[in-house]
Amino acid sequence: GRDAALASLPTARGRYARRSDEMPPSPSTIKHHPSSVNLELLTSLLREGKEKQLVKFLSKELSCVSMPLAKRLVAELQWAADTPVDTLQDKQIVALYQLLRDATFGNPSASCLSPVGEYNMRLGIIKELRPDLVATHQESACVVEGHPAVIEAGVCLGGRDAKPGITVYRFANRIPLLFEGGGDVATVVSKKRIAWANYKIRHTQDKIGVFVSLVSTKVPFKGTGKEYIGDDIPEVREAVKRAIEKCCLQLKAKIVKQRALADEREKKKNLTKYIPDVSRALIGMMSQLAEAGGEAGGGRQR
Repeated sequence: GRDAALASLPTARGRYARRSDEMPPSPSTIKHHPSSVNLELLTSLLREGKEKQLVKFLSKELSCVSMPLAKRLVAELQWAADTPVDTLQDKQIVALYQLLRDATFGNPSASCLSPVGEYNMRLGIIKELRPDLVATHQESACVVEGHPAVIEAGVCLGGRDAKPGITVYRFANRIPLLFEGGGDVATVVSKKRIAWANYKIRHTQDKIGVFVSLVSTKVPFKGTGKEYIGDDIPEVREAVKRAIEKCCLQLKAKIVKQRALADEREKKKNLTKYIPDVSRALIGMMSQLAEAGGEAGGGRQR
């Protein structure tokens, strides 16, 4: 039977040591942002909400909507301020939905997200790859169709089993994305939109690891497979680019410092190498000058 078949399967055992004791922040619950609700969700909220008047529903069931703003929205639709929610017809709900899509609201809070954090990302990269240099950066929250999103990035140089060129590691809500990486925003930005030479990095020769993590209440996947995030969302694309460039700036400072120290060591090495020869040459010159001076003094005495 099924149990016997499962029992006959080999048991895979693995051990992953804990690298960090710092947990990511716990997410908090927030209300739906007006720009994020679709028609189906808006209808459900209207039908199941506790508020009976439309203005109270808008100001209490949705985020970033104050009572004055709720009244202006209802007035824009030319409805009464005390319009009961349960009297709205389908056409009226569609009109309200269109207004919410067209209106401008404040950005939603990112407290509902739980990103990995720069500290944990750095420790994870060091643990798994053991790179020569590593830098991490967390961008401030951006908004994609009313949903908050936080982009984190890490860039490392060198490392165990690393290959020359750019290797991209992608994560969505802290889950690794393993397939269809060629069209992902992290891959496209890393390989086509970053001027690596400006940061003293040779993108075809150096062993570069690029890590990009996106956390959001709605990850903007492309297609039904949910395997990659497209490069056609400006907010995400620019946030990924900024995060990677911030990491590259950190690495550039470290690379410049390393090269300066290497140049200093090379100067000392060259001085140490040539000092004996220079010393012998100087001693020879001084000896010749001393002999010439002695002969000149003896000639004057005669």
